[in-house]
Amino acid sequence: MQSETILMNGVALLRLTGKIGQEENLLRETVLEMLRKGVKRIVLEMGGIPIMGSAALAELVSSLVSAQRYKAVVKLANPTTNVRGILDITKLSTVFDIYDTEEEALRSF
Repeated sequence: MQSETILMNGVALLRLTGKIGQEENLLRETVLEMLRKGVKRIVLEMGGIPIMGSAALAELVSSLVSAQRYKAVVKLANPTTNVRGILDITKLSTVFDIYDTEEEALRSF
């Protein structure tokens, strides 16, 4: 997984590409880095994530739990059809706020 982080108006936008879960806790560590810097609003832009397996789902949930410990919010934006389907099947779509575009997710704060 690769990520590009953009900070704007107190929101961290993480544009993710590749496969989540291939590297040891990289997503969670990236989210934790933002939380430690005091960022309380995070958007994970997922248009570059083609599919998610169990390791990726675990990392996504772990990132959410870490954010909740910091009283922060993580929202998902632009999931691919495959990823959205996995989030729906696992019922994680009821846990995360999911937006069709990063603009919608950013405006929701």
